[in-house]
Amino acid sequence: MRAAIYCRVSTREQAESGYSIPDQVRNCSKKAKELGATVVEEFLDKESGAFLERPGLEKLRHSLQQNYFDLVITKSPDRLSRNITHQLILREEIIKSGAELKFLTFEWQNTPDGRMLMNVQGVISDYEREVIRERTMMGRRSKVLAGKIPLNSHVYGYFFDNEQSKYYINEQEAQVVRDIYKWLLKGDELSGPMGGVSIAKKLAEKGIKPPRRAKDSWAKATIYKILKNPIYTGTAYFYREKKRKTGLHTIEITKRPESDWLAVPVPPIIDQKTFEAAQRKLSENARGNRRNTKYKYLLQGLIFCEVCGRRMAINPERMRNSKKVPAYYVCPKDRPNE
Repeated sequence: MRAAIYCRVSTREQAESGYSIPDQVRNCSKKAKELGATVVEEFLDKESGAFLERPGLEKLRHSLQQNYFDLVITKSPDRLSRNITHQLILREEIIKSGAELKFLTFEWQNTPDGRMLMNVQGVISDYEREVIRERTMMGRRSKVLAGKIPLNSHVYGYFFDNEQSKYYINEQEAQVVRDIYKWLLKGDELSGPMGGVSIAKKLAEKGIKPPRRAKDSWAKATIYKILKNPIYTGTAYFYREKKRKTGLHTIEITKRPESDWLAVPVPPIIDQKTFEAAQRKLSENARGNRRNTKYKYLLQGLIFCEVCGRRMAINPERMRNSKKVPAYYVCPKDRPNE
């Protein structure tokens, strides 16, 4: 008898509820052997149960399509999914494959009563997920209204105090931020005003460590992110955007009206006048780049990324592996650094 065991835990669940993959694997494997399984295969995920697009689950579903397993064991229905509709889809796929579905938390049978019990548990899991989400959002909003930072966004130039939920200036990084603004507006001792690429190269040459989310190197996009962040003038804004997950790795972002934004004061690194001058300089640079483009493109500067709202960049026509690749529009965050 071939048995598949599916185990899943998200980072939040492991922190709050004590779930762990090894515990689930051990208990499910024990159950499989008790039921007479001679072959046991593990399918593991460390992802949210809100979406079906999970590597381990997708491998399991592919094997079920091949009618490979006689038995599928998991801790409880919410390990398969926290979405009742997804639970029903997965249950039917397992049954259709000819496999028997077993849970550790209760005895389930493919009967009207058994299906109803699983459906009820699925509805409860779905409800619990929404309650947790709502409580989390309300807790963060309460912190903001109390003048605190709800979570550490690892803003370059600041330390985060977890106990007080506040940012404090990291003087070493703050000086780099000031230099970036100075180089953009006035340049360094050798040249005039500099662009994002030149600033990134200068920082790399100086051996200055980039922000933790910039991987291992300074890039133009990282420089622009610092130059456009109003937090450095002394105000952190929250609820500027509304985000909704549409898949495991996809997200929908819409901008909120400015009246909905919530502000929290933080120690300033630059003054408002410098920030505004930098925004004007960035706009001038952008217009200059469009004027100096070697080729003219019909929608240049007119289309925006539907995910992040940024102006789309152009990857020009080029040769790759002896083949001509036509020009195309791309989000700046996905564009290779040049």
